[in-house]
Amino acid sequence: MSRRFVTMLAVCVSQWWATSLPAQTVLGPEGPRNPEQKQPPNRIFHYELTVTPAAEPSPPFKYSLYPRWNELTPGNSVPMWYRALSRIQTSNTHFQALGENQERWFTDPWDALPVDEIRSFLNIWSSDLENAQKATYREDTDWDLRLRDLRGPETIAILLEEFQNARQLAYVLALRIRLNLLERNYDAVLADMRICFRLAHDVAEPETLINDLIGMAIIAITEENIQHFIDTPGSPNLYWALAAMPSPMIDLRPAMQAEMSLPVRLFPWLKDPEAVDRTPAQWHQVLHDTMQQVAYYADELPGLNSSETGIDIALLALVVRGYPTAKRQLIEAGHAPQDVEALAVGQVVGLYQKHVYQQMWQNFEAASILPYQQAQRRFDQLEQGLQRELESSEVIPMVSVLLPSVRHVSYAGMRREVSHAILMTIEAIRMHMAVNEGRLPASLDEITIVPVPNNPVTNVPFSYELQDDTALIDSPFPYYHQQYRISVDAN
Repeated sequence: MSRRFVTMLAVCVSQWWATSLPAQTVLGPEGPRNPEQKQPPNRIFHYELTVTPAAEPSPPFKYSLYPRWNELTPGNSVPMWYRALSRIQTSNTHFQALGENQERWFTDPWDALPVDEIRSFLNIWSSDLENAQKATYREDTDWDLRLRDLRGPETIAILLEEFQNARQLAYVLALRIRLNLLERNYDAVLADMRICFRLAHDVAEPETLINDLIGMAIIAITEENIQHFIDTPGSPNLYWALAAMPSPMIDLRPAMQAEMSLPVRLFPWLKDPEAVDRTPAQWHQVLHDTMQQVAYYADELPGLNSSETGIDIALLALVVRGYPTAKRQLIEAGHAPQDVEALAVGQVVGLYQKHVYQQMWQNFEAASILPYQQAQRRFDQLEQGLQRELESSEVIPMVSVLLPSVRHVSYAGMRREVSHAILMTIEAIRMHMAVNEGRLPASLDEITIVPVPNNPVTNVPFSYELQDDTALIDSPFPYYHQQYRISVDAN
C-alpha cells in the first residue's frame, strides 16, 4: 500500500471523525456536553424558623457538636464504623422500613409523628448505633485503602459500598435525633449530632471526591436537624459549638489532587513517555489500548464505534489530526527538531499528551485553591478557553473525559461553609435576643455580644432585613440560593 494512499485514507477518516460528532457537542471536563444546553435553574431554598431567645452558654463550650480532644480514646475508628454498618451491608430488610416510611417519619408535623412506631424501628439499630458512638471517640481514622498505590483499571474498579452505606446510617441517626427533639432530650440530640459529624469527617478521609461528597451529604442531613434544634422552643444556643467545629470539616484538596492524577494512574505510560524504549508498533498498541479504555470509561464518545476496527480508525484520525500540532509544540518547548523527527509518531503523541495533561490539571488545581471569588474568575477564564484548547491540543481525549468537574466540587464545598455561617448567624441573633428583651436586631451590626460571621462567598455580612417582627436573611449562591425567614415565638 503506497504512502500516498495511506495519507488519503487518513484524511478521509479524519473528516469522518469530525463530521460524525453532533454539531454542537464538545468535550469538557465533565465529558461530552452541549454548550447550548441551559444550566440548571438557580433554585431558591426557603426556610422558616420560629425562634426563642437563647443565652450564651456558660461556660462557652458547655455544648459540643464534635468530639473534643480530651474526650478521645486510643484506637482506630474504622473497625467500629464497620460494625455499625454491618446491618446495612448484610441485609437491607431493616433499612427498607426507613425508605418506605421516610416521608411520614421525616416530614409529618411533630404532633403527628408515630412515636411508638419510630421507637420500635430504632430499637433494631441499638447495637449498631452503640458501635457508631464508640467510633466517634476514637483517636485515629485509618481505612487502609492505599488508593494512591492503585494503577490501571483497578484505580476506578475499587468498590466503595461501605461509604455509600454511611449515608443510610446518617438517616437512622437523623430519625433518632428527630425523636429526641420531640421529647426535648437535648443531650441525646447533641450526642447523635456528634456521631453524624464525626461520621462525615471519617467517611471523607479516603482521598476521593465521591467520599468527600458523601461526607458533605451527611453534614447537610445533620445541619437540617440543627435547624430543627434551633426552631425548638427553649433549645440551648449552639453558637460556640458551631464555632469550635473543624474548619473546613472536609478538606477537598487531597481528593482533588488524587482525582486530577487519575489519567496518569490509569495510564502509567503517561508519567514518563521518554523513559521507556518502545518500537513504533508498541507505541501504536499503547495508544490503541488507551483509546479503548477512554471510550470505556466515558461510556460513550459521540460518533465512535467501539469495536477493534472502530478504535483503530478513530485513533488513526486523531493521530493524523494531532501529530503536526504535537510535533510543533514539542519543538517550541525546547526539544531539538531532529530529535523529534527521530521519534516514533506514537511517542511524539505520548509526550504531547503528557504536556497537555500537566498544563490542564495544574491550571484547574491552581484555580481551586484560590479564595472563592478569585477562583470563580479563574474558572471563567479557563472554561472560556477550554473548548478552543481541547480542539487544538489534546490528541486522545483522556484528560477532558477523566478530569473531575473541579468547579462544581468547589461549589459543593462552599455551600457547606455558607450553611454553617448562616447557622452561626442565627445563633448570634438568638444570643442578642436573650439580652435585649427578646427583640430581633434591626441589623446584624447591632449584634455585639459575639462576632457575626461573614458570608464566605462575599466576605461581607449576609444580607439581613427586619420587616415588622420577621428577620430575613438572604444568601444568593449558584444553584443553592438560601432565604431564611426568622420570627419570634410568641409563647
